[in-house]
Amino acid sequence: MNGVGKSVGGGMMVSDSPFPIVNLHLSARDLPNMDMVGLSDPLCVLFIFDNGKWFEFGRTEVIHNNLNPDWVKFFPIMLIFEIRQPIMFRIFDVDSDSPDLSKHDFIGEVQVDLSQIVSQEGRAVFEIKNPKKSGKFGTLMINHEQVENCASLVEMHLSGKDLKKMSWIGSNDPFFTVSKVLEGGTFVPVYQSEVNSKMKWNKFSIPIQILCGNDAERPLKITFYDFHKNNSPKLIGFTETSLSRLTESTGQLVEIKNEKRESTGKFKVEMITINQKYSFYDFLRGGLQLNLITAIDFTASNRDPRDPNSLHFISPQAQNQYEKCIVAVGEILCPYDNDQLFPVFGFGAKIAGIVQHCFPLTFNPNNPNVQGLYGIVNVYHHAITQVQLSGPTLFAPIIKAANQTAHHSFQESRTYTILLIITDGIINDMPDTIDAIVEAGRLPLSIIIVGVGGADFSAMDVLDADDEPLVSSKGEKMCRDLVQFVPFSRFANQHPSALAAAVLDEVPRQLVEWAELNGIRPT
Repeated sequence: MNGVGKSVGGGMMVSDSPFPIVNLHLSARDLPNMDMVGLSDPLCVLFIFDNGKWFEFGRTEVIHNNLNPDWVKFFPIMLIFEIRQPIMFRIFDVDSDSPDLSKHDFIGEVQVDLSQIVSQEGRAVFEIKNPKKSGKFGTLMINHEQVENCASLVEMHLSGKDLKKMSWIGSNDPFFTVSKVLEGGTFVPVYQSEVNSKMKWNKFSIPIQILCGNDAERPLKITFYDFHKNNSPKLIGFTETSLSRLTESTGQLVEIKNEKRESTGKFKVEMITINQKYSFYDFLRGGLQLNLITAIDFTASNRDPRDPNSLHFISPQAQNQYEKCIVAVGEILCPYDNDQLFPVFGFGAKIAGIVQHCFPLTFNPNNPNVQGLYGIVNVYHHAITQVQLSGPTLFAPIIKAANQTAHHSFQESRTYTILLIITDGIINDMPDTIDAIVEAGRLPLSIIIVGVGGADFSAMDVLDADDEPLVSSKGEKMCRDLVQFVPFSRFANQHPSALAAAVLDEVPRQLVEWAELNGIRPT
């Protein structure tokens, strides 16, 4: 267990679609132990079947030292009655921090149609199988419920007192989970706190739909555990309650009991509030525009555009990787902009013998805009014949220009800007780039970086900042995550929609976080 509280990670917008969204909550029992020391650290990965192949849809968190995990993170899936929807759950024992599933021990899998899950009145139970081995690999239990559309957010702060000591040596390392009851009477976890030996846990927020389905009387269970590094956590006790009862008990001590109904301590609701939370859809419905800025890498590492092996080689038979990125992302974003005017820039090229690190592909500094998606493609085609590839690869000038555009565009036309940088190499101005990104934190801006070609892009994960927030040269920490990096090679053999989905996956959340940070509401 790490030191960060975990809530759900659905992230799917609930809209007016005729197809319901179903949340799948997962548990497993009697998993085999794959470790020599301690117990397995299980992770469950969901795959969906499309166009003859399995594609990863999402992953739960890792539950350390536990052969009977109840995962907090669930999977939201759109239920389409008219089509068959095969899905597969694969369970792994995680042995390192590597995201590569082949680096971990495969425990087993369950292949099933979504209809087989939702047709069950209560919990659906499936035997876990390993295609390459015989034996028992445990069972996977799946609870399902339909998503109700409600955007309110519950913020809560809990502390503990006099929790029963669970070991002879040392003090407790307690954490808690919050679970809700489903229609069949089963409790499923929806939040897990961090470990805190002082029993003063961090404030946490959770959508009211996830916590209780917008029903303040729905039964909840708050369960307290003592964390053990090389073994399963020990149950301290629990309290059955509801959102309304928690609200009424703010500031009071609430008793915790074990399974024998013996008192094992108390907790206090230090604070609880219910706040309106606006969704990405709310902002779009309120008239917020999305504007795409495209920035293209013209450094010499792309190779001479006349060379068929060049990343900039233009062929009537097939699109190059730059063209594929522009079209895949543009087809999604361009319809959200009313005037259909899109700035397009280049960097790393020589123009009239001078290296330019941020220049409009129209070659008109007063008007970098082109009309529509294919205006972006056409101006790229023209520019590649007019410039000399050079270098180095610098991102900071492009990002600073986008920062200015994002500020003015929102002031003038209530527009949120998305900067798409397509590059083939590792950047040469990392400190300046980090400074520019940190500076953009409060601006209406998301930055998408797509790495084309075969370069080593591992350094780009630093900019993505999913694991470690960026810190500027002045010591300022980024106030929100606004960068998404995706290597094109991961999607080279897939439909362009797969690339677009990965590239744009974080934009709705980033936009909402920017709005919350600045107190912006839909009009």
